[in-house]
Amino acid sequence: MLKDTIISALEAYLVNDSKTESKRRCKAGEFTYIPFCLDRFETQLKIVSGMLSASRVTDFRFVDVGCGIGTKVLVARESGFDAYGIEKSLRYVKVAKKLLEGYENKNWYPKKKDRIILGDALRADYRLYDVIYFYRPFINHEKQTALEKRIVAHAKEGAIVMANYKLVGEDFWSHKPMQRVWQNVIYRKM
Repeated sequence: MLKDTIISALEAYLVNDSKTESKRRCKAGEFTYIPFCLDRFETQLKIVSGMLSASRVTDFRFVDVGCGIGTKVLVARESGFDAYGIEKSLRYVKVAKKLLEGYENKNWYPKKKDRIILGDALRADYRLYDVIYFYRPFINHEKQTALEKRIVAHAKEGAIVMANYKLVGEDFWSHKPMQRVWQNVIYRKM
């Protein structure tokens, strides 16, 4: 049922996607929305949940950096995370907020007005989150490297980073303070 909701939202969004928005994002060195296999994402969230379950904290904060229309935020919310998204495009933020609003109304979840944050990933405060997810939001190599460095520098100790692609700055991910803990996807700040 959740996947049906997401697929319906995606179809509605993609039918109305603006070519102008796509051109603007490419000029800014950013990707437009790139889908990622939800089954694979859910599997990775289960692995992360298992890693976090040893902690005494129960309400883990998850953030999707460059969340697009919020599908990963919705899946993380359904998986029990206190989930948020950061997105630079006002158009994507509006769609994401509607998607989450409909889901939270339908499932009686408490609403949080600021789950989807209109903002710049290169200026975000990553100390707030236990799990940081991103799927290469930048086309531009320098911006992507800057994002990775900011996350490494600002993530709190014990934070888990989910990065589903070959990292641009892979050399600094393999050294302290980041430790690779599952395949080439999940890392933990030590």
